[in-house]
Amino acid sequence: MKKLEYENERLRAENAFFKKLQELESRPTLSAHRQERIYLAIQAVHEQEAFPVQLLCDLAGISRSSYYKWRAHRPSARERENRKLTDALISLYEQVGGIYGYRRLTLHLRRQTEQALNPKRIRR
Repeated sequence: MKKLEYENERLRAENAFFKKLQELESRPTLSAHRQERIYLAIQAVHEQEAFPVQLLCDLAGISRSSYYKWRAHRPSARERENRKLTDALISLYEQVGGIYGYRRLTLHLRRQTEQALNPKRIRR
């Protein structure tokens, strides 16, 4: 009976995990972490459905330690700076109606932020 209960819980967790992962796949992300969406799906399903982290990590095919390492990660100064630049870039892009390319965006961002920005960084 315990085996059936475990299998039932595993199937419910699998269903919830892949639903959440599919929902997160549709959103754009600018994360430097390769498996950010998987980690976010594990975190959301664990908090909402109270499934064990070990089970969700097994379903995702990642180690539990890498999930906890991701959770404990604090953004570096460069990542925080990139986030600010990205926000400024998106607001400028929307402000001009999406007609500027990376060269013009770089030029305007240099003027706004008063710092030297490489066009390659803006293009990424």
